[in-house]
Amino acid sequence: MNMNENESFTVFLNSKRPIMCGGLSFEELNELKIFWAVNITGGKRDIIAVNLTHDNNQIIIPPKRGKGSFSLPGQIRVLCILRNSPDGEYLHSHTKIINITEYNTNVESIFVYDVQQSNISVPIGSNEEIPCDSSLRSSASTPPSSLSSSLELCSQHRGRQLKRPLGYQCYYWRGKIINNSSNIENILSLDLSNDRVIIKPPKCSPFYTMKGYATIECTLINQLHEIKMKFIKTVRITDPILIGTLNGINESNITVLLNTSKTYQCGFLPINYMKSGIYNGQWNAKLLDGGTPNLVSITKCHNQLEITPPSGLSTYSTIGQVLIECSFTLNHSESNQTIFSFVKSFSVITHDKAGTLNGYDSSNIIVSIDSSDKFQCGLLYGIDAWLKGYWKANIINGLKNIVSLNVINGQVLIEPPHGSKYYNAYGEVTIECIFINQDNDNKMFSFIKNLTIENYGIEFFPKNQIIYIGDKDEITCAIVTKQGSIIYEEGSLHVQLLSGDDSLIEIDNTDIHPVIKPRKKVPSVYDKSGEFRIQCIFTNYKGYTLRKQLRVQISEAEHNSEE
Repeated sequence: MNMNENESFTVFLNSKRPIMCGGLSFEELNELKIFWAVNITGGKRDIIAVNLTHDNNQIIIPPKRGKGSFSLPGQIRVLCILRNSPDGEYLHSHTKIINITEYNTNVESIFVYDVQQSNISVPIGSNEEIPCDSSLRSSASTPPSSLSSSLELCSQHRGRQLKRPLGYQCYYWRGKIINNSSNIENILSLDLSNDRVIIKPPKCSPFYTMKGYATIECTLINQLHEIKMKFIKTVRITDPILIGTLNGINESNITVLLNTSKTYQCGFLPINYMKSGIYNGQWNAKLLDGGTPNLVSITKCHNQLEITPPSGLSTYSTIGQVLIECSFTLNHSESNQTIFSFVKSFSVITHDKAGTLNGYDSSNIIVSIDSSDKFQCGLLYGIDAWLKGYWKANIINGLKNIVSLNVINGQVLIEPPHGSKYYNAYGEVTIECIFINQDNDNKMFSFIKNLTIENYGIEFFPKNQIIYIGDKDEITCAIVTKQGSIIYEEGSLHVQLLSGDDSLIEIDNTDIHPVIKPRKKVPSVYDKSGEFRIQCIFTNYKGYTLRKQLRVQISEAEHNSEE
C-alpha cells in the first residue's frame, strides 16, 4: 500500500502487508535517484517495527519485529522525508497517519470474509470483467463468489419510497486506482456505476490490448457512510496464451484425403486476436526440410496466406506429409519482430481405414486405475468424419463391468464404469468397433482392440507447468505406481512435441527416461518466452500404449517492484 500525499490509511488487524512511504513506482525512484527516509513522530510506537529498512529506495514499515502481521490496534504518525541521497539534501516531506483497526463486523455476519490482497492475471485479448468483490470468500470451504450478490446494494432502491425495517442497511462499493503502470487509460478502466466497482477493458475497446497493471483500492460502505471493508486488488494484463491453428477451429495437425481440395490458413486461437485488431501484422509460412515434394503450395493473395493443392493442380494428388511453419510478424516493426510461430504437420492420405481408440495410432490401450480418460472408436486421420455412417461397439471378451460403452450422436465412447468418474478395477477387455453405413445400415468395416487397466501411469517431473526465462529446469517423464513410486516396466518411453515453438526445447529420447531441456547451450537456459505441448508415450512389450500430455509456458519472471 503506497502512502500517497494528502492521504491517511486504515490497516486492518492481522494484515501482513507492509506499508511503504511514497507514491512513486520503483522504476521512477531508481531513474530519479531519490531516496525516502522516515521518522515516527507520534502514536503507539509498539505497533510497528522501530528499525526501518530500505528496499529499492523505498521505506518499508513492517509489523512489529517478531510479528507476522499487524496484531495490535492503535494509531501511529510518521514523517516521510524525500532526499537526493540516503543522507543528502532535503527535497520534500509529508506526515501520514496510520490507523490499525478491526473490521467493523458488528452489523451482520456476512462481513466475516477473507480479504487478503487478490492478484489477478488477465491475458491480452480477453474481455473479462472483474468486480472488486470477486475474490471474497465467506469461509475457507466455500468457493469465491460475488459479495454484491448477497448484499442489498443501495442502487436497487434509489428513487423508490419503501418502508424499511429498523436496522435496515444497504451498501455500495467505491474504488480507485492507487498504483499503476504508465498509460493506464489504454490498459483498463473502472466502471463505478450501480454502486459497484468493475474492472473492464479500456474505454472504446472490447478487449484488453496492452500489457500493464493497476492496483485498485476497494471499499464497501453502508448508507450511513461507514466503511465496512477495505482491501486492494492488483490486476495484471499479461501476454496472451496464443495457440496456432490451420483450420480455424482447433490446434490439431491437418489430414486431408487424396483428390480433395480444401484450403487452410495460418491463424491464432482464439480468433478475436486478429478480428479485434489487437495484433496488426501478417503471417508468413514455409515448408520445413524433409517433407514429401509437391504435396502442397503456400500462396499469398491480397495479403492472405493459404495452404492449397500444388501449383497448377486443383486437388491434392500425392500421398505424403510435410511440416509447415507459420510465423506472425508485427507491421511497422523496425526489426520485423516475429511474436509467435508454430509448426503443424499436413498429411494427404488414401481411404485406407486403420482403426484407433486414442486418435493417434492403431495400438491397444493401457489406462491407469483412478484415471478418467475417455477413448473413442474411430479411424486414423479422422477418415470416418468424411464418411456417411455411425459407430456401434461390443465387449466381446474380458471383464465387462470395468468400462462402459456410451453411444452419443453416432460416436462410441469408452469410459469409466457407470456410476463412477474413474476406472476402479484392474483387468482387460476386448472391444469390437463397427462402422455402419448411414444409408442402408450395413456394416462398412470393423476392428478389434484391447484395453487393459493397470496400477501405474505416466508422470512428468517437475509437475509445474510454468518455467521462467533464465531457468535451466529439465523435464522428464516416468512410469509411476498409484502409490507414487517410480517403476521400470518392460517397454519403452519416448516424448514427442505436439505443438509449439521447437526452437525453445530439445528432446532427448536416448535414455530410459526421456529428457526435455533448453535448446540454448551456452548457458543452457530457456532464453525466450513461448509455449509448447509435449506427449510422453509408454509402449509395453505387447505393443500396448499409455500416453500423457503436458502443456508448458515459458514466461518472464514476476517482478515485485511493480506491486
